[in-house]
Parts: sequence; structure tokens; C-alpha cells
Amino acid sequence: FAISACTAISGYARELSLASAFGAGAQTDAYFVAISIPTALGDLLLGSALIAAIVPTFSGFAGADRATRRLFNACALTVMAVGAGLALCVTALLPEIVRLLAPGLSAEAEGLALAFGNQVAWLLPLNACILLMSLVLNAGGCFVLPATNALTCNAIFCAMVLVGLIAAYAVAGGT
Repeated sequence: FAISACTAISGYARELSLASAFGAGAQTDAYFVAISIPTALGDLLLGSALIAAIVPTFSGFAGADRATRRLFNACALTVMAVGAGLALCVTALLPEIVRLLAPGLSAEAEGLALAFGNQVAWLLPLNACILLMSLVLNAGGCFVLPATNALTCNAIFCAMVLVGLIAAYAVAGGT
């Protein structure tokens, strides 16, 4: 419960830091379009498949014996390859997807969405591996570490925005 509550609060802090850093406008619109497309595709294609397959598969293994390690390594390599393939597809199809899902974006916002989306797409293999590891830990009965995944991501995001704001303030001469 405590981790879930902290995750909800940190999610609000993430949205608040984004709003305070960029406000409403083309950059914020572009960010939301860019983050939504790879996230939705990753959750739909990679996340659902991993959730359905990994927990039942690894819950039957008692320890980290050689067969378990080999199975995990094979799963990790497969997840990385599929994630990289999905990232390639997203970057190739991103202009069409953005125009289809966000037809009202200005040319500036569309360009930003494409630039952000091409960068965010390459987080798909990393996020899929994090999900794989979280699910394996979950299957092994280690629930605390997987539960802190979203909390950790939100905290890192807020810290990155804060560092960016401090750097922009310093570059502007403190005004």
C-alpha cells in the first residue's frame, strides 16, 4: 500500500514538473503524443505477452540453477530483440501514427512529437527488460522491488526535469 501511495504521489509530481517546466503548448502536446505511442504499443505488444508467459513459467522454478539461468538469458535476449524490432517499427511508422492519432497538431508540435517519439521508442527494449526482470522477481516471490518500478521511474523523471530547469536557469544568467 505504501509503495502504491508513493507511486501515485510521484506520478502527480511527474505531471506537475512537466507542467511547470513546459506549460501548455506545442512542446507539452508533442511530449504527450510522443510518449503515448511507444508506451501503448510496448504495453500492448510486449507487456501483455510477458505478463501472460513469464510469471507462470518462472513460478515453478525453485532456485537459480543452471537451467533457470539459461531460460532467463534466452528470455532476456528474445525480449531485447523483439523490443529493438518494435522500436525500429515505431520509428519507421511514427510519422503516419502521429498524423493518425493526433491530426490537430501544429507543424511545430508534430515535428517535436516525431523527434521525442524517435528517442522514446528506443526505451522500448529497456522497458521490456525491466518488466521481464520485475515479473521474474514477482514469480519468485520478491514483490517489493518490482513494485517500486513506477515510483523509481517517476522520481528519475522529476529529477531530470528539475536538473534541466536548473541548467536552463544557470544558462540564462539566473534571471
